[in-house]
Amino acid sequence: MTIEILNEKIVLTNILVGEVWLCSGQSNMQFPLKRMNGAREVINSATNSNIRFISIYKFNSKPYECDNCIGQWRE
Repeated sequence: MTIEILNEKIVLTNILVGEVWLCSGQSNMQFPLKRMNGAREVINSATNSNIRFISIYKFNSKPYECDNCIGQWRE
């Protein structure tokens, strides 16, 4: 995506449009794929490059408040 205003040009890359699924709740939702039986085979055979993942670090215990969330989107 290119945004141009007067003499400024901003180019954004790796942008996807679609659904965002939010999951929260029990601690077992944090079970990493790499700990699964056969994980290496599943990870190495993954072909969908349009999936992104973000994990928000747990430091804010107030529901519905996350003005300063820490996390990073990963492919």
